[in-house]
Amino acid sequence: MALFNLFHAIKRPLSEHGCAGHRTCGACQQPLDDIGQQCVVPNAFRTDLPGFARTKEEGGDQGIRHRSIQAEGKFVDLQATPGFGVEGVWHLRLAHDHKARTFRINRGPTHDDAGRGFITRLGTQELPKSRGGPVDLHHQAIDERYADDKRTPGLQPAGAASDPLWLAAPKTTDALYISPQALAPFLAIDSIPSRSDATPIDTDLARWTGVRAAALSATFIVVGRAAMELDVDPEEFDVLEPRLYGQDTPMPLLHITDHLVNGAGLCARLNDAVDAEIPLVAELFRSILEDEGEYPLDRFLAADHQGCDQSCYRCLQRYGNSPYHSLLDWQLGLAFLRAMVDPDFECGLDGNFAVPELRRFRALAKDRADEMNLRFGLGTQTRGRFGGFEAFRIKLPRAKEPSPWVIVVHPLWKTSGPPEFLHPALRAAAEEALFDADAPPMFWDTFNLLRRPGFVRERIKSASP
Repeated sequence: MALFNLFHAIKRPLSEHGCAGHRTCGACQQPLDDIGQQCVVPNAFRTDLPGFARTKEEGGDQGIRHRSIQAEGKFVDLQATPGFGVEGVWHLRLAHDHKARTFRINRGPTHDDAGRGFITRLGTQELPKSRGGPVDLHHQAIDERYADDKRTPGLQPAGAASDPLWLAAPKTTDALYISPQALAPFLAIDSIPSRSDATPIDTDLARWTGVRAAALSATFIVVGRAAMELDVDPEEFDVLEPRLYGQDTPMPLLHITDHLVNGAGLCARLNDAVDAEIPLVAELFRSILEDEGEYPLDRFLAADHQGCDQSCYRCLQRYGNSPYHSLLDWQLGLAFLRAMVDPDFECGLDGNFAVPELRRFRALAKDRADEMNLRFGLGTQTRGRFGGFEAFRIKLPRAKEPSPWVIVVHPLWKTSGPPEFLHPALRAAAEEALFDADAPPMFWDTFNLLRRPGFVRERIKSASP
């Protein structure tokens, strides 16, 4: 139940270059006029001073999926690391900020006609003697859902209800930013979809959720390895939403912070140099990708972990990251980390599936194509293979012919844009599928096929001629 003293809105300018009526993002310098969501910082919270026993529904936690941690938009001075890895050719760009500003956001309940947020009524509440009175509580902001019932006796609202508000808890702490130095030309790690609860995500961007899942998984892998190295609980780190950063060539940016207010020195330690002036976090990247006798590879490749194709409590899942369990995938996380440090990595497009994160991919792709054909296809005539890539078609309502071929791809493979943007092997497979069905093929990745086949089916149907 949301009852709190009068709040103040976050009105801090997002850029020192901003001015009244024209604010700019401190990270990318893009104008922010008339966009975004109003957030407020409560001055204090209070009880409803109950005069009756709470029900289980009233007292229980209704979940945490509407809560998240967001960073303040600001300039990040990323610096390239020296070469590391076996051949010394891997690189990252890092930045450490000991005064990073983050906001824990509570987006509130969902309303049918007003989006998501807390709708409040301001007023004065006259508490009766049975509630500790008589006393008047001035400047109260009461959740509109409880403004007219027995939880708030004596409330005298003043004015109309507010627009939906998000609650924010600001914090200053240490932060570490991690970004690649260069992008692999045929991979789509820079296709992290923008995420906002204020604006519904476009379905064309939703198909790239697998890239977001890979970036989140990569961040949690790094946090787990860092926690083990520093001998602390993983909960001592906060994982922020991965995003793109940069104006000319936006790059994926992983962002972690110390959980403690004002920092605990953990992110600073990860940024400190070890041997050959290589930062500790870069050495951890190398160990994550190469040391099969150390965490996380020792756990990912263990005999009792062979049945895990996404994530489980033996590898990435823990209670603290439960809102992300449906996205976490250890194989995608490792592939994302490798693509960050090695721009020559082709993630299996070159036919090399020897690295740990790709050893199961061909079997997974075959399994997904078989499953889609079994559920929505027409048997052997809608199941194929082109240039070594699995493919399927689905039956279409009120149509004599099935859909164009759908080639099963890895979530990190680039599949959008002009044909020259595709890897030559994928382009050759697409041409072969086009010749077979006389229609341009589609591409769908294993992440979407595994987690939401119904969504994929509807998108195939809507895109078919």
